Amino acid sequence: MSDRSNLSSGLTSVRSYETGWLAPAIVTGCSLFTVLWTVSWMDRGFDFTDEAFYLMWAQEPSRFKLAYGLFGYGLHPLFELVGESIVDLRRLTALIAAALGALACLTMLSSLRVPLRSPTTLQILSSSAVFPFSYYAFWIPTPSYNWFALVSGLFLVSATADLLRPERLTRSAFFAGLSAVLIMFSRPQSAFAYGAVYLAAALVFAPDVRRLIKLLLFTALWTVALLTMVAWWMPLNTILAQVNLYLAIFGVSHPVHSSVLVNLTSFFQTSGQLFLCAGLIFVVTSVLHRYERLIPSLVILQVCASGIIALDVFFNLTASNFAYRVGPITGAIVYVVLSICRLRPSADQRFITLMGWVSLVPLVSTFGSVDRISEQLSYSCGIWGIITVVASFNALPRFLCAGITGAWLALTFVAVQSGLAAPYRLASPVEMQLSPTPVGSRSTLKLDEKTSKFITDLRDSAKTNGFCDGDSVLDLGSASPGVIFAIGGRAPTFPWIFAGYPFSERFGQQIIGQTDPQILARTWLVLSESPRTFTPAQIQAMGIDLSSYTRVVRLDHPVTGFAVSLFAPPQLHRC
Repeated sequence: MSDRSNLSSGLTSVRSYETGWLAPAIVTGCSLFTVLWTVSWMDRGFDFTDEAFYLMWAQEPSRFKLAYGLFGYGLHPLFELVGESIVDLRRLTALIAAALGALACLTMLSSLRVPLRSPTTLQILSSSAVFPFSYYAFWIPTPSYNWFALVSGLFLVSATADLLRPERLTRSAFFAGLSAVLIMFSRPQSAFAYGAVYLAAALVFAPDVRRLIKLLLFTALWTVALLTMVAWWMPLNTILAQVNLYLAIFGVSHPVHSSVLVNLTSFFQTSGQLFLCAGLIFVVTSVLHRYERLIPSLVILQVCASGIIALDVFFNLTASNFAYRVGPITGAIVYVVLSICRLRPSADQRFITLMGWVSLVPLVSTFGSVDRISEQLSYSCGIWGIITVVASFNALPRFLCAGITGAWLALTFVAVQSGLAAPYRLASPVEMQLSPTPVGSRSTLKLDEKTSKFITDLRDSAKTNGFCDGDSVLDLGSASPGVIFAIGGRAPTFPWIFAGYPFSERFGQQIIGQTDPQILARTWLVLSESPRTFTPAQIQAMGIDLSSYTRVVRLDHPVTGFAVSLFAPPQLHRC
């Protein structure tokens, strides 16, 4: 009987072990597949507008005379590291975001004193590495200031999570310093907002005044030390000159005037209504959860909110505009899940409160952008996924935690698939980008047939007519600065003269006026026949005589359909 009993208990133990590892193994496998699947597509597609603008800044940020943020200086070392390979830059920054997603999750789990060798921990860690990939919902795989907002936000989450452990305050200060340095390469408004989020969390969660002062002092020291290291290799005189020229043209405001308050109001009145309601439910639950007689009412409220979110996801899951909805939807999900966790007796209430506050990070990361908040949220909403799964692990049964983790993985997968199916300003879906095409000086990308032929014909015509790699090229409002990068050219003063705005003509005059006359005489021109471009009279007023230039090629743009022309300068030099 004893042997049978031992055998029975052994079999039960094996079954329990297998069952305990089954769901985490599936989730981990799905996470690994999603990472590899997403990264595998990053050798495809090239956007002639925003993406090309980012690449020109990453390639040679000190070349330009006007600053448009510091993100180019942050990307330049990475671009140099990969030998100016666009594909490798995309993949490297994707893997960095994945690693920081796992780091943020690991820090949050350690703040809860969770054993790190359990199967559920592996499930949460692996999935947290995937959630930042919601960044690719629009399929702009080349990093920009939005990427810096994401990675800085992930460090900020790590820094705030460490506030729950008094012995980890020094590490919290270090992570906060890293976050401060990285957000410097994004938007100033986001930098101030990130600082406010961390400072408020420190004031509330620091154990006592003495440790608070120590924490703030260490944070300041780390920030100054890291900024000094960064400033050591940055050309500060060049940056100062670039900033001064920007201020001389636009003042302290963005060229396209926008207000954080106006953008927030518009967001909460339209696509952000569900997000706002979920946030209010979390606040109400946090205030009233101590009153047992009110708990049934709070549960009903949460169930109703969950049902509305489920319907929203169901109706938008296959919609063409899913990339615009993923941010508000996931923001609503995180606050509803946190509200449910708040009512669980097993939940760490301080952790839930802190996560409710930290969940503002993706929202404040949009501050300073002129785009709609609903669009910008997709870049950082992966942070909400990490918060949601860790909070559910802390408070909810394991089967619910596995279900929530799987649902977030599915949302991230659908977000990436949405970007692949309807990529930002590409002529066709990413799966149809099949033709290897030289782009720029050192890169090859797979492009669709129309775009590949467009770039190949441009490069061939330019070289036939005397163009040399690295020659100066000026985009005169063609809305295709990518032509400059694609043929291997360099913009002389600024990568993109924006046409179609009230400030455009004055901006163009300033840029051309800042260009050395000898360089301008050797500068190739890119012009478009789009309605939103400069007229010949406006170009003449900027100081450029088109009659002295020779048109070498005229091609239809693969995306807009408008004709784009490349003009050779009056003075050519030998390669």
